[in-house]
Amino acid sequence: MWGSGGRWRRLQSSASRAFWQARSIWLESVARPSILLIRREADDLIPVAALHVAREELAKIDLLIDWHVRPGVGHGFDQEAQIMAGPFIASAVKGLQRAR
Repeated sequence: MWGSGGRWRRLQSSASRAFWQARSIWLESVARPSILLIRREADDLIPVAALHVAREELAKIDLLIDWHVRPGVGHGFDQEAQIMAGPFIASAVKGLQRAR
């Protein structure tokens, strides 16, 4: 049906390349997510310095990082931080849907 073995091997090789290219695209979009770091200037639980350490370490492994330091005291998300997080989360969900 396929004639010589060479034609079958070329087809297998082509299918294998397509598989590995698709796998690479999938891993790029899913295994390397974007990360949003938000911290308060005077956070009493996790200091702002921890945000900068995390940002630097995550950048070393080539992750996409968006970060913000918000004014204020205390640990938690103020309304402005929630407004920042909304589009970030929506974008991340769209990315996951595209990867499927």
